[in-house]
Amino acid sequence: MKKSKFAPGDRVYLFNSLSCKVEGDDVYGCLFVPVPVEGKASEGSGKSLKEKLEGGYLEVKEQYQLVGHQGIVDADVLFASEEECRSWYRAFFAE
Repeated sequence: MKKSKFAPGDRVYLFNSLSCKVEGDDVYGCLFVPVPVEGKASEGSGKSLKEKLEGGYLEVKEQYQLVGHQGIVDADVLFASEEECRSWYRAFFAE
């Protein structure tokens, strides 16, 4: 089984683009979601989920449900510390 980046109960930090602030929240649950690989979305029809994953038509994306934020959040936008989050976004907005 794939190991998740965070576990339920872990404190995580994310940038809220509406308030333009770094916010903390707690992980409620982790999801591993199969999503189509770009450029191969229509391929692999008629195959089982396992065959699509093994054939490279789908990839597994890690997502999280948080306690205080609604919706599902991709693992890519969550950070283990507030400073790590700020540092990443400073570099992103500097480009």
